[in-house]
Amino acid sequence: MNEKETESETTLHVKYMEPEAALEQPLEGIKSMKEGDEPDETPMVVVTTKEDLNKVTRDTTIDLINAIAEHEPASIRETARLVDRSPIDVKKNLDDMERIGLIRLEEEGGAKRPVVWYDNLNLEVPVPA
Repeated sequence: MNEKETESETTLHVKYMEPEAALEQPLEGIKSMKEGDEPDETPMVVVTTKEDLNKVTRDTTIDLINAIAEHEPASIRETARLVDRSPIDVKKNLDDMERIGLIRLEEEGGAKRPVVWYDNLNLEVPVPA
């Protein structure tokens, strides 16, 4: 049994919001903490552009997340081999994914090792009434 199987599952919540609403959200959290509420410990990433929302949901992103979670590659080059793509293209995708918050790239022995630290991805996109 690996370390991941012994821990409770972690879900990363990805929420799409308009930029104005995204700016207001941290202020609401600060207000509730001042009122004595406990801070929300839910891992969350907020995307504010449709371009970033597309990057979260595209097939290449899902394929990379699955390959990284399943095989725990030691480098970007190894990740590229797992998904049968060029290292340059995979690096661009991984840089976007790190910027958004979907993965971490950890330095190890001169290589960058991609890490998926969650078990589930929950996407929230509000639908206007």
